Amino acid sequence: MSRLEDLDYLRSRQYATGTNLQARIGFHDRFSTNQMPWQRWAFDQIDAPQDARILEVGCGVGRLWADNLERVPAGWQITVTDISPGMLAGAQGVFEAAQRRVETLVADVAHLPFGDGSFDVAVANHMLYHVKERAAAIAELRRVVRPGGTLYAATFGAAHLCEIGHLIARHQPDALAYPHGSGVFGLENGAEQLLACFERVAVVAYPDSVVVDDPEAVVAFIASSADAYGVGEGALEAIRAEVTERIARDGTLTVTKATGLFVCS
Repeated sequence: MSRLEDLDYLRSRQYATGTNLQARIGFHDRFSTNQMPWQRWAFDQIDAPQDARILEVGCGVGRLWADNLERVPAGWQITVTDISPGMLAGAQGVFEAAQRRVETLVADVAHLPFGDGSFDVAVANHMLYHVKERAAAIAELRRVVRPGGTLYAATFGAAHLCEIGHLIARHQPDALAYPHGSGVFGLENGAEQLLACFERVAVVAYPDSVVVDDPEAVVAFIASSADAYGVGEGALEAIRAEVTERIARDGTLTVTKATGLFVCS
């Protein structure tokens, strides 16, 4: 089992707090070329009534809501869950700062503590590839979403951040293949998994790339998950040297992104 599907590791190390996730989100915030940020775009895809009951599983630090609070209908009843109490505390702070009521629960998506048909909409934003019991998680999401409701499940494809994957492979050949997620639940293979429980699954692509002019930002991005992938300090130094040379020569480093959203009903 990969560390990126190890519940204990994710809860106690990688996602014990929001620090690592925020480092990666910050990289995309700073260097992405799409002028519509991911969280704003993803929120725009949600089609729900004004009095909808909304569930987000694996909510992390609550960026989907932090970036869209002024756009959330007053009638939405929002519940957010995560396996990490530290992450959930960050999400709770987002809502408290806005004086917005929300239910927060530490919960495993494969074992959700809600009744059948409890929600009009569920959101799984870049998290199902971390779930070892993925079939059970998808079945649980189908169970708690009412008939006629919708699941929005975001992930990425095989080409996502491939240039960073190549950097890691060159300098740490024994590292876990990067990025991890597309192999287990990606744009190329996620639909068939979702169709085991949902009748209709469509994918909406989010066009984007990253153009970086700061070598240290690349190194910090990789370092935020270095222990998960098995990237040592020596490899990070070698990556720093290569990226510094390439940006000095070319001005920027362009990194491919392949991201999208499954819409399931």
